[in-house]
Amino acid sequence: MRGIMVLRGKLVQTIAAFGLALSLLGGCQDYSFSVNEKTLYEPPRLFSDFSIDDATLRACVEQAIRDGRVTAADQLRELNCSSAGIRSLAGLESFTGLRQLGFDRDRAYHA
Repeated sequence: MRGIMVLRGKLVQTIAAFGLALSLLGGCQDYSFSVNEKTLYEPPRLFSDFSIDDATLRACVEQAIRDGRVTAADQLRELNCSSAGIRSLAGLESFTGLRQLGFDRDRAYHA
């Protein structure tokens, strides 16, 4: 009986250690991993190939890309730029996946 309890305790410790290791590695998803100068993993780069003249709209899009970990233009689905003072929507045409836009109290004059 004692042997079973010892084995059970070791199993619980092993499972706990494995769970801790997985949770620690999950927090490293934004880092690349290299061994002997050979890259084993590199996280996908966030999408940055767009041009938006309105600085406020550009900042809002950049934040949405970071928040959603967007790696391609068509992956951006929602954009909420409420009360940001946006005056132009020029440049949003690159984001063909947009399904929901929030621009409350903004006056976009040059769409």
